[in-house]
This record gives sequence, C-alpha cells and structure tokens, in this order.
Amino acid sequence: MTGFTVAFLICKGFLPENAWAIIAATTGSFIGETINMVAVAGVFGVEGVDYAYSVMMVTFAFTIFMTVIMALIQKKQQWNKFMKANTDGLDEIAKRIAEDTDPDINTCTMLDYLKLFGVALCGTWAINSIIPHLPPVTFLNATGWRVVFSSILGIILGVTPARKLKGATECANVFLYACMCVTASYSDLKQCTQAPGFLVLCVIMLIVMFAMWTLFSKIFKFDLFTAEVAITANIGGTSSAPLIAATHNPNWISFGILLGFFGDIVGTGLAILFGHFLHFLA
Repeated sequence: MTGFTVAFLICKGFLPENAWAIIAATTGSFIGETINMVAVAGVFGVEGVDYAYSVMMVTFAFTIFMTVIMALIQKKQQWNKFMKANTDGLDEIAKRIAEDTDPDINTCTMLDYLKLFGVALCGTWAINSIIPHLPPVTFLNATGWRVVFSSILGIILGVTPARKLKGATECANVFLYACMCVTASYSDLKQCTQAPGFLVLCVIMLIVMFAMWTLFSKIFKFDLFTAEVAITANIGGTSSAPLIAATHNPNWISFGILLGFFGDIVGTGLAILFGHFLHFLA
C-alpha cells in the first residue's frame, strides 16, 4: 500500500481518472489473492478495460517479484549474515505443525462436494436475506456487503468443525476462475492505451516495496526464509508462499499457508479502505 501510494502520487498526472479504483483492485490481489481482487473490483465497479489493467499489473509485477525472490534464495547465507539473523527453532516449529496436518485433506468424495455445496447455498441465502435490511452506506454497495459478510462467515466457519470439510479449495478455485473469466470477457485489450503508465506505476511500487522490505529485515534481523515467505504471502498469497517455503525446506510449507491465509482474511477490507484513501488523494 505504501508503494502504490508513492507511485500514485508520482504517476497520477498521466493516469486515467479512475486509476485509484484500478489500483485498489490490484492491491486487493497483492494483500490477499485473486479472489480479493475480484471482490474489490466489484465494490468499485472496475470492469472491462479497467479490469484488464488490473490483471496486467498483477501479472507484470508478480513476474518481476518472483524473479527477484527466486534469485535471492541462492544468497541465503550472505543474507542471513548481513541481517545478523538467527534461525534457531524454525525446524522444530515446522515439524510440530506438519504433524498436525491431515494427510488426506485433499482426498475428496462426491459427498464432500455436496456438503460444501449445501453450506454455500445456505450461506448465500442468509447473506442475501440480510442485505436488503441494512441501512444505506456511501462506501459499500450490495456487492461490497456480500464480500464483507462472506468473509466474516468464512472466518467463523474456519474455527468450527466445518473447517474439516474437504475440497473447499478446489470448489473455490472453480468459481473464482469462472468469475474472473466473466469479468475479463468485457475487456477490449485494444483500448488499453494507458498500459505504459500503469507499468511504470508497478515498477515504482516494487522499488519502494523492496526497499522497505530490506530495511525492516535489517531492523528486525529476519532470516531469508522468514523474509521471503512473508513478502511472498503478502504479494502472492496461499498459492505462492508455500512454494517459496518448500524451496527453502519442504517441512516449512505450513508457514507459507498460515501467512498467506492471513492476507486472504484482511485483503478485501484493507484494499477497500485503501481505495477510498487513493480516491481522496486523487
């Protein structure tokens, strides 16, 4: 958010009027994941060409980001020495987390999918029944309320026995990519005349982000594993953070999942607030 704020203040003179909303949707993906971007885009009405800009920024920035992160893995010892990092205890913690993981979590039957479908229908009915009775709010439309209540309901179910339902990730990905395809189908890439400006914005954001990342890693003496998994969970989420964690050590995948999941929880809310902040700056 700090990187995009600096970049927006520098670039807003040659960006379209609603660039703040496009950046907010992109920030939703970077704080959380693609589902957060779709949600924030729905709240601010980012669709068509504007949505194409957001997807373009995510792809461009993430490609550069992963290149840097993967290159640094070979410099682990130099990084830890420079940061004066202490890695004692990581192996033991990761081992305990791995022991608590259900090895059959990804083995699903038709009954598992039907249970998830039932939970989804009941949750959707409950949320849609509540929304018409809510007082009007200037910064949240009906789509925004659905996102907020769905997130809250998901978090609540995540601390109940419902968290043991299998196949949630697979089902969620199907609907997520279907939603992305529908939204992106309204895009006309020939009209993306502002693409260079948004790419410059991404470069500035990445420079600021990496500078802050290095500074705080030095201040708090973060080892390379902790620093990389944390920032990857920030800009990538539960799909890419475990990959980086596994590259360091397969037994540390759980750290990436936990950090990525935290970003998923707060991503939509923070991106919506950030969007209103950018609108103020605009």
